[in-house]
Amino acid sequence: MGEDEQKPEKETPEEQRRNETDTKLNSFLRELTKREKSHLVHPGEFAALKQEFQLGIAEEEKLQMLIERHISRAGEYKRTERWDNAILETERALLFSPLNNTIRLDLARLFVNRSAKIGYLQKDLARSEQEVNKALTLEPGNKKAKEFLRELRRLKKMRQGRSYNTKYVPLLLLFFLIIGVVLYPQIRRYFHFYQAKEGPSPPPPEAPPWTEKKLEHGTSREMAKDFNISLVENSLKKDDDTGLYSLDIKARIQPLNEDYSLLDLEMFADESTASLGILSLIAPGEAPLRRGETGLIDRKIPFSGNPETLKSVYFTVKEAQKLREEAKVQWEEEEILSLHPLPRNIFLSMESRFVQEIEGYDKNYLFYDLRVRNKGLAPLGILDLQLQWRDKAHNILSNQALNFVENQALPFMPASKQSRRLMISLNKQDRLKKGKLYIIISKAKEEKEQ
Repeated sequence: MGEDEQKPEKETPEEQRRNETDTKLNSFLRELTKREKSHLVHPGEFAALKQEFQLGIAEEEKLQMLIERHISRAGEYKRTERWDNAILETERALLFSPLNNTIRLDLARLFVNRSAKIGYLQKDLARSEQEVNKALTLEPGNKKAKEFLRELRRLKKMRQGRSYNTKYVPLLLLFFLIIGVVLYPQIRRYFHFYQAKEGPSPPPPEAPPWTEKKLEHGTSREMAKDFNISLVENSLKKDDDTGLYSLDIKARIQPLNEDYSLLDLEMFADESTASLGILSLIAPGEAPLRRGETGLIDRKIPFSGNPETLKSVYFTVKEAQKLREEAKVQWEEEEILSLHPLPRNIFLSMESRFVQEIEGYDKNYLFYDLRVRNKGLAPLGILDLQLQWRDKAHNILSNQALNFVENQALPFMPASKQSRRLMISLNKQDRLKKGKLYIIISKAKEEKEQ
């Protein structure tokens, strides 16, 4: 070896540990993926597989980080109703956590949501039912999975009824047409005889088909005591193309006494009937709903009952977990920055708080809660933000877009506050530099209340 030749740099102990972690985790995930393609992985098999590849704390933490990353991305896609992308990200999260029934049921719901746009495709409904059955195999007593399965079976019956009608009704119509042609002379003679004797019969009353019906609503005592709910839309709608019915629920909800980290509502036709569906407002990992803040409900839920008998919807609390924080929440007021001058009627204030940081192999993930208050006089239909992490020299190290208020969602009303959970990803070397989060308004537009 010549004197000018340099010896390769020796790996540091930290680099060796990271490489060992990556090697073990990649080998584990390859074997796990291979098994999941052939059968449903059970808890004992999953634990044995982790033991076989000797997964330690470092591998477990990185695995959890990967799962949370895909769940966060899926959540963003769900808010914009990009169902294909949301399904893909949720499938990836489930691949890394095959025993997590919460993720599995969320995936099943996404298949239903995607299929609802084009008449509940059999392929998506079958895949949804498959995931629900897997959840019940892993956890036979799972109540949410059982309720979901009943809902899927009602949808399946509706589709079977429509397929049956599509197949056999034309044949029946042809049969009666032929009978009518053959018997027409006799029917005509009888009709004229009857008309001459009794006189003309009055035409039958017409009942024009309706495509939308407004519904009344009520709440349980528990819900009325703890929450203020304001319904913007509460109706039963019929799809012209498919003939299927769905509940269209749009509402704003505010907690009166407590802060909540999880909140599910359930709907009934009245206080004694079977459930019409569940509305999930806050899921694990999302920003809590605190006193003074407004949560939004914007859901379409399939309805398989008799549309003529449904007059009102009754709301109650299905599950609620109060927020318990070890330390007092520290909020930091954000400077209002904008790429363009804001319209004169738009006034906003923002504040954020740091939640946690997750350290990955090549990136770190910082989670913040962002709270925005509409201090203007008009509702907002669009509020697009840019999330930038800058160092001391104002170099942009990370730049992400966020649709805080979307056109499809309910407008952001005056004198109300809404919050969202943010995730900022930074390269390892950039995280070592001192920096700060900057929130910039890229677009803001007023919208009149519908």
